Amino acid sequence: TLLHTIGTTDYDEYRHDYDVNSNSSADGGCLVRVSGIPADLYYDRKSTDSSGTKPVGTAYPLRATIDNITAVFNGKTNITTADLEALGAENIGILEDDSHGRIVTFVCSGCTVKVALDGNDRIVAGAWNEVIPFATTEGGDEGTGSVTADGKIKSATTGGTVPNAEIHFRKGTQSYGDVVATVNSDSFGAYVVHLDPGDYNVEVECRGYTTEYAQIYVPGTDKTTMDDIYLSPLLAEGQIRIVLEWGANPRDLDSHLNGRTDSGSNIHTYYSNQKESRNGNTIAELDLDDVDGYGPETTTIYDTNGVYTFSVVDFTESGTMSSSNAVVKIYLPDGSAPIEVHICGGLGNYWNVCTIDHGKVTVNNNGNR
Repeated sequence: TLLHTIGTTDYDEYRHDYDVNSNSSADGGCLVRVSGIPADLYYDRKSTDSSGTKPVGTAYPLRATIDNITAVFNGKTNITTADLEALGAENIGILEDDSHGRIVTFVCSGCTVKVALDGNDRIVAGAWNEVIPFATTEGGDEGTGSVTADGKIKSATTGGTVPNAEIHFRKGTQSYGDVVATVNSDSFGAYVVHLDPGDYNVEVECRGYTTEYAQIYVPGTDKTTMDDIYLSPLLAEGQIRIVLEWGANPRDLDSHLNGRTDSGSNIHTYYSNQKESRNGNTIAELDLDDVDGYGPETTTIYDTNGVYTFSVVDFTESGTMSSSNAVVKIYLPDGSAPIEVHICGGLGNYWNVCTIDHGKVTVNNNGNR
C-alpha cells in the first residue's frame, strides 16, 4: 500500500493529506519532506514551479527515500532476500554498490525498490533505500492512460541492459514540447509507463551515453511491449561509431567496414573478422553482430587516420533489403545527435552507406560498390 501511494499520489494530494515541507535542491529540482509517511520525495526541475521551491500540483515524485523501509512490508522485520517473492516482489536481483555495499533490487506495486542489506543479507528498518515509481508525470498533463507499455534500454556496443536511464515521453512525433511522462530504467534496464494510446517521441538520457530519440506507437490495448532502445556510449576524440538497425526481414544484414589506414594497413571488419588491430592497437571492431532481425549491428572505429567505407550486405541474398526499414546512425565524438542514413530504394543485396575520410563523413546511400 505504501509503494502504491508513492507511485500514484501527486503533489496536491500529498499537500492535502499530509504535513509536507518543500525546499529547492542544488540541481534545480526540489525535495519534499512528507512527515506523515515519513519519507523524502525528489522532483526534478521539470516538475518544479516557477518559485523553484516546490513541485507543481500535478507532479509525481521521480524517486523517494523512506525512513523505515520495513513499512513497505507492514512493519515485518528480519526480512531476507529469500522472503521477498512471497511478499509480492518480482524481478529480484542483487547488486554491489560502491556507496551502499550489497543492495537488493525488486519490483513491487508499480515501483522499483533498491535497499541496502546488512551483513546477513537482511533488510533492516533504517537501511538506505530508493523507491522509483514506474510512471511520473510532468507539470500539467497527467499522462496516465489505460495502456501499460514496457520495454528495455540497452547498450549499442554490448547488447547488455542500461540501468538508471531517464526516459521522457512527448505526445506526437516531435522531439520538443511538453513531457507527459518520465520513467527510469531499473537495474535490469527495464521500464514500465502508463500512456494514452497514440504516437510518442521518446528521449532517453543516461550518464556516459549519447542522448537517443525514438518514435513509438501505443495501440489501444491493455498492455504493449515497446522495441528495445539502444544507447551509444560516449566516444573519445578521434573515434566514430556506426550502428545499423532494421526490421524483421531480411533476418541477417551484415555490417562491413573496409579501408586503409595512413600507415598502410588494409582493414576489413565483418562477422568473420570482427576486430582489426596493429601493433597492439585496435583500429576498428564489430562490437555486435546480429543474425535474427532488427539489430543492432555496431561498428566502432578507434583510429580515424585513414579512409574507410561502411556498407551493408544482405547475407540471405533475398533482394529485399530496400524494404527492410534499415537505418544507420553515425555517432561522432562531440556527443551530438547522430547522422542518420535511411536506406534508399532500388537496392539488391548491397548498400553503400558512407565514406569516412580522416573523420569526415560523406553519406553515399546507394548500391555502388
